[in-house]
Amino acid sequence: MEKQSMQSYSIAEARNKFTAIVHAVETTAAIELTRRGEPVAVLISIDEYKRMKEGQKEFWSAY
Repeated sequence: MEKQSMQSYSIAEARNKFTAIVHAVETTAAIELTRRGEPVAVLISIDEYKRMKEGQKEFWSAY
C-alpha cells in the first residue's frame, strides 16, 4: 500500500490561500500547516472530525 503525501502549506501561504485550502479540505484530504518548516497543525474536514470523534467515543466506552 502506497502512502499518500499530505499537502503542506506554511501559515503565511495558508493565510493567503485560505478559501482554496478550505475547499481542498472539504473535497479531498487533510492539509498540514507548517511554521518555519516544522509541522504545527493539520486541517481536516468536518466529516473526518466527526468520524474521529465517534471512534474516540467507541474506544472509551469499551473500557
